[in-house]
Formats: sequence, C-alpha cells, structure tokens
Amino acid sequence: MSIDVYDNIMDQHDAQLVHDIMTDKEFLWEYYHKSDNSQNIYHWHRLAGKTEEDIVKNGFEWLIPMWNHFMYKIDFKKKYNIDTFRRIYFNAHTNGIEPKAHTDDGDFTMIYYPLLDWNEYHDGGGTIVWSDHSGQENEMPKTIEKHVSYVGNRLFVFPAKRLHQAMPVARTCFRLRSCIVFKCYLSGANDERLEFYKD
Repeated sequence: MSIDVYDNIMDQHDAQLVHDIMTDKEFLWEYYHKSDNSQNIYHWHRLAGKTEEDIVKNGFEWLIPMWNHFMYKIDFKKKYNIDTFRRIYFNAHTNGIEPKAHTDDGDFTMIYYPLLDWNEYHDGGGTIVWSDHSGQENEMPKTIEKHVSYVGNRLFVFPAKRLHQAMPVARTCFRLRSCIVFKCYLSGANDERLEFYKD
C-alpha cells in the first residue's frame, strides 16, 4: 500500500487552535520515550490515551472532534477498514535528538503535523518511509519510498510495519518539532493482538 498524504486536512481556524495548543509552554512533555525499545535513543513524548474516556480524562478532549473529522472526511472505514483509533499520542524532537528508524505496532500509523509555521527548508524535521526493508535485525534499508515534508496541517497515513524515521531538526532550529500520532488497527482486530503494548 502507498503512503497517502492529505494537505489542509482541517479548516484553517481549527488547525490554528491545534497549533496554539501544541506550541503552548504549558504543554508538559515527558522525556525518556523510545521508538525502538532495543536501543537507548530517546525523544519527547506524551500519551493522550487509548480510549475516548482516557483522552478526555487526560485533558485532550479536543482530539476527539479532530479524529472524527479525519475519520469522516477521508472515510477511514471504506479506505482503510478502520473503525477507530487504538491509541493517540504526541511525539517531539529537538536538535541533537536523531530519531531511530523503526516499525510500529498496529496496522496503520497516521501522523499529523500541527505546526503551521514550520519551515522544513530551514528547520528540517520531515519523515521518511523506506520501501525495501524485510525487518531483519542489522539489515540496512536501501531505498526511500517517500520523504513526507513537514507541512503544517498535513496528515499522512502508511502501513504500520513499514520502516520509517523522523528526520533530524536542523542545528540552527531552536524549536520543538512536534507531531500527533494516531495508531490504528483493522476493524475486528481482537484484544489479544493489543496485549503486548502496555504503554
């Protein structure tokens, strides 16, 4: 399956509200989160929740209408056979934190870029998805299938088992490169498939 990119996915007013929340200094990030549990490479992270109830309880109720907008605008059920999310969280990187290439749990990963004034030419920070990696340990991928530039109000969707990697933030950038991640399973995925992920 290809990598699908959706630009201007939300109305400008709503996208601006999300931008403002994600750049608020009161948004408290947690460190020591790993994309790849086999290596001590960390980045900034915050779990929004695994259910709507969790998300509301954690103070991120604004994510629910955002998700519903994506769900119905793109018709996730028809296009991806997805009924809902399994987990929503926030990731962020600063200069000097170079994320590790990794694969995800689940069936689809959906990443939203919230920073409307991010300039990838100056700041770096896009995402690459590799096309030819079997998942064998120590195997080096050879081909980048897609480089998804960091453009504010952009959502992109790709199969979770595809090797992918956030690109480093430029040395001259002193900002936090943040994104919102929606982890999704195909409709009807049973609970046993989810048990291994406890975060």
